[in-house]
This record gives sequence, structure tokens and C-alpha cells, in this order.
Amino acid sequence: MRSLALWPGRSLQEITSKGFTWQGRFFENSLILTYGLRRDSAATWQIDPIKLPDQSYLVEESWENWKNDGAPVLDESGDTATKQAVFHIPARFTRNLPLNPTFSLHYSESENFNPASVRRSIYNEVWPSPNGETTEYGFTVNLLDNRASFRFNWYETSSKAITNPNMRNLWMFLWPRGFAQRWVNAKNASIPPPDADPNDPDFDKKYIKFEDIPYGDPNQDGYPFEYDPTAIGPFKSYDEVINTLINDVFPEATKAALNMRVEGELGTQSLASENIPGLTSVADVVSEGFEVESVFNISKSWRLTFNASKTEAIFSNGLKELFPFAEYVTERLKATGLWGIYEGGPRDTTRIGDRWTNETLAPLRGAASKEGTVSTELRKWRFNAVTNYTIQEGRFKGLGFGGAIRWQDKVSTGYPLERNEDGLLVPVLSNPFYGTSDLYGDLWFSYRTRMFDDKVGVKFQLNLYNFIGDDDPMEVTTNPDGQVAIIRAAPEKRWAFTTTFDF
Repeated sequence: MRSLALWPGRSLQEITSKGFTWQGRFFENSLILTYGLRRDSAATWQIDPIKLPDQSYLVEESWENWKNDGAPVLDESGDTATKQAVFHIPARFTRNLPLNPTFSLHYSESENFNPASVRRSIYNEVWPSPNGETTEYGFTVNLLDNRASFRFNWYETSSKAITNPNMRNLWMFLWPRGFAQRWVNAKNASIPPPDADPNDPDFDKKYIKFEDIPYGDPNQDGYPFEYDPTAIGPFKSYDEVINTLINDVFPEATKAALNMRVEGELGTQSLASENIPGLTSVADVVSEGFEVESVFNISKSWRLTFNASKTEAIFSNGLKELFPFAEYVTERLKATGLWGIYEGGPRDTTRIGDRWTNETLAPLRGAASKEGTVSTELRKWRFNAVTNYTIQEGRFKGLGFGGAIRWQDKVSTGYPLERNEDGLLVPVLSNPFYGTSDLYGDLWFSYRTRMFDDKVGVKFQLNLYNFIGDDDPMEVTTNPDGQVAIIRAAPEKRWAFTTTFDF
């Protein structure tokens, strides 16, 4: 398989798969053993576009700029094995039992390897593709000459290096780049244009010299305020602040990947920087669950199926690279004197340390508090039922009708916050905000007949999707104060009419 992703850069992935399957039947088909082996090899090439001074991208002429001199940026393979055993208890042991039952036992172990697109850490290192293994076991009971069937299944799945759902927004860890841009903007604003009038009484408020920043925000009533030297700390110029943010805060690998630099003419400068493509944090997860499926062939015309499932997931090992990164940046912000200064000159008077604490360290601690706990952000229970009835004889022969119903358990949409022992706000996992459970259902009507001298079969069907269920918006995210922040529309009610011909 070969796939090509476009814009703004280019990525090319080639996947080669080979497989082998063996199945053996023993003891008059009572025991069925299956073994499968598969190898997936994936190679991914990635190219970054050339960023022009006007912030547009030049892609077509950058094809020769393949990373690693043409070698894949990610080249890996994975062997996965599947082992399964099914044992059907011979009928001679069950034929005299009530309801004429048959019994089967099943057990399986399977591995998985999922070649993924290139994902990179905050250090610009390429993450391996997700992989894991699943163990399943259970039994099946058939009753009344297979008119009723029940299948019970328990499973456990462990996955490694999946994209971490507890820490999706990694751009917050790049706040020092944002601080540098704000200080570049402040420097631009401090430089008067050629036609500026130095006799303007507001001249010094419009074009703030670096040494006047400690007098506060000139846009606020009461300016100038009492001189506060902590606003600029040990620094002597805009350039010194900017250069320190560019060169002395991030670890070397991150700094090299971002390649921050100031470009442009004096007074109209900007901070140019690269991005880390596929910036991601990964985690391990263990999911445990139970499933029951049942089928009832009530008559030749009427069939009913039902299934229910319970799932719980525990995430772990998901922040192993982010904590040392955050600790390093925190230490550098303090050691360089940046921690206590304004985050972006006289008009951005929030302190860098406060912004970093609230926007980076607090979410990081919040994500850490979810490690090793059962996730409430997955629906625990799901139920589904489907039924269909088809008239087999008489005037209305071929007419059918049925429906389906789907129910999903409630899911958490957010958490209130409390301060931990370090004074950081972290989510209260024991008291989440929950959205509502979901209940939706479909209806359908069909008619099957034959046309053109019985040579062509035809079926007409009308489907009414989400006929059952309300139209109220669904809560997605709740703020820590309990106010709903994001909603989404309920599944739309729609209909479809189809005609199918059988030749």
C-alpha cells in the first residue's frame, strides 16, 4: 500500500504486508485451532516546505530536500501473531438436556502493529508506531436447535505508544516562542516611524523605551505607575530579552527543530520559526471489557439481535518526556531571569512565570493526575438491539419492517479544579461533570418482489435514521466552573429510499 499526503509539506508512506494462516480441525471438528503470522513493514518519508519571508510556503521546488538525504524518517516493521482455539462440546454430552443446547468455548491471543503517520516528541524525536496485544476468552450457548444463541466474551487489550488522549495540545509547551514573538512586537512598537512627531505629548506613551517598561501599561489609567524593576528583571534591552528567549530556554534538540530567528527590517521585524510536524505525546493503555451477544430466530419471519458491552480503560506512561522538558524550561526561565518579567513588553504585563505555570504546568499536572486511573471520558456501557420481520406468504408477501435502538452510557465532559500541594490547579477526578446518556433508534420498511417475468429481483426500502431520539444539543466540554463550553448538534434525523436489483 502506498499513500501520499499533501500540503503544506509532503509525506509518503509505503506499507508492505505478508501473512500466513494455518487452521487445523481435530476430534471430529470438536477442536479447531488457528494460527496466523503477519509481518508489516512501513517506510515513511517526510519533507518540510520552504517557508518564505512573507510566511507563505514554497513546496514544489523543495522536493529534493528530503530529510536524512532521502532515507525514510521512519522505517520499521512488526511481526504479529494470532492464536485461537475453539472447542465445541460434542452433542452426545448435551442432547438429553432441556432446550437441546450446544456449548462452545473459545480463547484467543492476538498481537497488533499499526503503522502510523510520523509522530514526533517535543524533542523532535520520531515515535514508534502503536502496537499491542489482546486476550479474549468466553463461551457460546445455542438453544432450541439454534433458534436462540448467546455469546459471552471477556477481553483485555494492552496498547503501547498510542496518541495520548490526556495531553493533546502540546503547543502549550512552546510558550517561550510566543513570548519571544510578543517581545519582538513590543520592540517594533517602541520604534517611532520617520514621520512621528517628537513633540507629541503622548510620544513617550506610544513608543515605550525599554528602560520605561517598569512604569507599567501606558494604556491604563494612572500611567505612569510606581516603577517596578521586576518587569524587565536583569535585562538591558529588547534584543537581550528576545535573544535569551530564543537561545537560552529550550533544550538543544527542541531549539534546533524550531530554528527561531528574527527576520525583517527594523520596526517591522517578526519571529520566524519552524514547527515540529506531528507533535504528539504518546501513552500506554490497558482496556478491559465484557461483551454479550444474543440472536433470536423467533420464526422464519422474525429475527431479533441484541448486544451489550462494558469497557474500562487505564492510561499510563504518558508523560515521560514532558515532565523533564517542563522542568528544564522552568529552570531555564528562572536561571536566566525571565521568570518574573512581563510576557511581552509594556502592554502584556502578565508575568512569564505566571503564564507558564497556568498554561503549561497546571495542565501537565492535571494530565498526570489521570495516569493510572480508570478513564471517565470513555462510555462504560453500550446497548444495541435490532429486529426485523418479513411477511413470507399471502397478499403482503415480501413486505418487511424493522428497527434498531442504540443506547450509550454517560461520559464525563470536564472536571472542577482544586489546588494541589504545589498550589497548582488540578482536576478533581472523583467528581467529574457528566453529559447525558444517548438513546437513538432507526426504523425501516421494505418490499421485495420479482419483475420482468420473474427474471429480476427487486427490493424497495425506506430508512428513517434517528427517528427515535431528541434534537437537544449534546454537551462535549464543561468548564471547571460548571458552565458548558462546547456542544455539538444531535445526530440528524434523515431518510433514504433505495432500490436494489438482483440479476
